[in-house]
Amino acid sequence: MNIWSLTDGTTELQFFPELDVIAGTVRYQSTHRSRGGDRYGYVFGDANKWSIPISYVSSSFRAMVHTWFDSGTVLSLTPGYTTEASTVSLTGATAPFDAVAVPYDNQWSGTMELSDHIDCVMSELYSIAGTVEYESSVGVGYGSPVGIWWDKSGAKLFVTDDGSAVITQYQMNSAWDLAGSGVYVGDFDTSSYDMQPHGIHFSEDETRVFFAGHQNDSIYQFTSNNAASIVDSMTYDGSFYVGSYDTTPTGVALSPDGKKMYVPGMDTSRVYQFTLTDSFSITGGVTFDGSVDISVLDNSIQGIAVNDGGKRFHLVGNQSDAIFQFTTATSGDFLSANNDAVYYVTSQDTLPADVFLGDGGVRMYFVGAWNGKAYQYTIARCE
Repeated sequence: MNIWSLTDGTTELQFFPELDVIAGTVRYQSTHRSRGGDRYGYVFGDANKWSIPISYVSSSFRAMVHTWFDSGTVLSLTPGYTTEASTVSLTGATAPFDAVAVPYDNQWSGTMELSDHIDCVMSELYSIAGTVEYESSVGVGYGSPVGIWWDKSGAKLFVTDDGSAVITQYQMNSAWDLAGSGVYVGDFDTSSYDMQPHGIHFSEDETRVFFAGHQNDSIYQFTSNNAASIVDSMTYDGSFYVGSYDTTPTGVALSPDGKKMYVPGMDTSRVYQFTLTDSFSITGGVTFDGSVDISVLDNSIQGIAVNDGGKRFHLVGNQSDAIFQFTTATSGDFLSANNDAVYYVTSQDTLPADVFLGDGGVRMYFVGAWNGKAYQYTIARCE
């Protein structure tokens, strides 16, 4: 499917602030960075996605459009296609947005050339089952990186280092791109809580930070005064002891809604799943759901990541130098997930420790303690 396949008489396509794709509709996916810079992202059909550069939106209208996106207002995209370009009107479906229409061919600087759109294979997003291409690497942390996280904009990179007991924050020169290098911002010292921090996870609003502690076999929670920052004032909220399940927790991840927590344990080679009473909080009550034995794949499992709306998990195997992919039909349920892909990273690092998928599901990153680096890959084809 490509852009031209939509010239089928369709006059109105709906998009919403969910991630999933429904055939015949367009759903707002995310504002993400791309080769063309900032873009509003859309998904159509069941195979591809495309996007509109923010540069097409005049500055006088950007605030209003951002409000529409942020509020989750149901909007309609009304296109008029030719073989080479398209004109689009963006109209709100509910008051007060239904009284406002902002057409591209009027106030938004003319037509959108189809060659400016991004076309990605949807089945490859957040998946390592297809072609995985190594892009670049960069030294991070203090020689022993064991956790990696990007903020939503792709402008900030966070790395956990268990050799120095710190979480380090970087400001990247190019969003989602390690090749563009970055600037050191500062560290958060974890030594008062645990000398061996592993993994890192931010809440959906990016104000809460979680990491696993080897030394005390616990998961730690902090609240930051500023979203997506560990260098501003951080308040310690509490911890959850996991030593009764595994005495070497190697990471932590939470489901998109913050109701499930996942902890890989190296001693038992199992991934433990918990239900949180309060979203993105381990202080309001934690219930053990069950665990999955990973030893048939790897006896030294490390970091874990949750992707694709909670239906895809990625797990690092230190013994086999691999990233394992698990997919479930039930969002957030690792207990029912099946291993359906693996990618070996031996040629880059023989001590992989944590993994992160970002840039709208187009890229994969992992940190390796052998070389003390973060590595970047392309996992989805976008043209």
